Amino acid sequence: MQDLLAHRIMRGDQQAFELLFSMYYTRLCGFANKFLKDYDEAQDIAQQVFCILWEGRESIDSNNSIKAYLFRIAQNLSISKLRRKEVESRYAEIYKIIYIDHTEFSAHESLLAKDVEEAISLAISKLPFECAKVFKLSRIEGLKYAEIANTLNISIKTVETQISKALSRLRIDLFDYTNLFFILLLLGKICL
Repeated sequence: MQDLLAHRIMRGDQQAFELLFSMYYTRLCGFANKFLKDYDEAQDIAQQVFCILWEGRESIDSNNSIKAYLFRIAQNLSISKLRRKEVESRYAEIYKIIYIDHTEFSAHESLLAKDVEEAISLAISKLPFECAKVFKLSRIEGLKYAEIANTLNISIKTVETQISKALSRLRIDLFDYTNLFFILLLLGKICL
């Protein structure tokens, strides 16, 4: 039956796609949730799996199991999301230390933190308006992606894309401050 569904989906049959969706959506949510430990994010992953399947339907390999294909996509997306979250949490911790905890620094540490703070502010100001807005809601206001999406009336995928763009730009713009981040780490002000 799966082979028949795969062939029908390859030809753009929406009913076959809907049938496959109903067969595997809940299982994919559970599978992704094992990685992410967040059911809302797991649902997002399951939806992305089916978007990827539909968008690439013409290149489905009907000789392979479509079920295995779906779960492989879910696994890859989940692992990518975990990696992104790890990087984001590092940036959030650095940001928190610089903007919230810097009053506990010694005079020298405060100068370093002020330097980094100015560099981060400048780098954020260079971001495109919507990208900066999403980044600030996430990192300064501490909103979750779903909350940001609801607040700005955009999709969670758009929020993820904007955060990813912001982090990529900040990584480039703040490259020269990498040593200062390590100094702050050595001083015990950052826990990675």
